[in-house]
Amino acid sequence: TGGEIHHNTATTSAGMLNAATKPCVVTIKNIKIHGSEAKSGGALVTQSKATLYVEDCEIYDNKTLSGHGGAVFVSSKYSNGYFKNCKFYNNTSAGMGGAVYASDFSDSSYTNCEFYDNHATKQGGGLMLYIASTSVLENCTFRNNLADDYGGGIAVRGNSVMTNVLVENNTSKGNGGGIATGGAFTYGNLPEHTNGYVGRGQGLILENTQVSNNDAVGGGGGVY
Repeated sequence: TGGEIHHNTATTSAGMLNAATKPCVVTIKNIKIHGSEAKSGGALVTQSKATLYVEDCEIYDNKTLSGHGGAVFVSSKYSNGYFKNCKFYNNTSAGMGGAVYASDFSDSSYTNCEFYDNHATKQGGGLMLYIASTSVLENCTFRNNLADDYGGGIAVRGNSVMTNVLVENNTSKGNGGGIATGGAFTYGNLPEHTNGYVGRGQGLILENTQVSNNDAVGGGGGVY
């Protein structure tokens, strides 16, 4: 709890911390985590049924050298990552998930978190939720994130419920300027928005969520 952890490097995964022992629970609170790099998971990795709790942290200026998750990689089957009151910014992924990549069969939640100015060379400029992952987002903001492929703010290929989420001013060089989804798309109680919606996939539910002023070179400026 408290302090800074910065400018650490790993040749494989997790420039700062790899929670890889099962069962294992790691809690990180009120820390600035920045300037770290690794092949995947620039700063943090959780895997092998480990659970990571991160609260009241600033996570920024981290990067991957060739893999996914510029700052965080929630990896392997049945590992978990829970994030509350965190800011993710200026993180860069050479693969998917500019700030966070949640892998298949993982469980993750994001409460009162901000994702801004993150960049993914592939999908999910701010956040990538991969196949068969399950996630809940509440009271989060995604702003000014960039994906060179699809999902400028968020890419969803698993199951996700997003409530009171603001997705604005994100950019995709492919499809889905704000959000790209690979499955069924349901929305309700949405405020007025400025983007078109093209639903073509499975597992995304939006409630009281605003998607506005996003841009896609391909289809679905708001959601694809």
